[in-house]
Amino acid sequence: MAISFEMEVDWQPCATKENFVTSTELMFQAVDELFKLMQLFVTKYPDSTEQELHEIDVFRKQTMQLYLQVISVIFVGFIRRLGSN
Repeated sequence: MAISFEMEVDWQPCATKENFVTSTELMFQAVDELFKLMQLFVTKYPDSTEQELHEIDVFRKQTMQLYLQVISVIFVGFIRRLGSN
């Protein structure tokens, strides 16, 4: 089964007030794609072993922690750039 996730992303610097909404929308699209991938990776099946269930739980926790850290850094960067303009 082949799965394709495609999204056009403009990675140009975008910390201006005019581009903030567009950048935010791109960020939300990227997060949506992350959650789609996570759903594939954390599917529990009736025949999943205890080890697999444990690994799924660890993956979920680590991925969410990473996501929250990255979002925090991104928004702090946007706020700083917007404040300096």
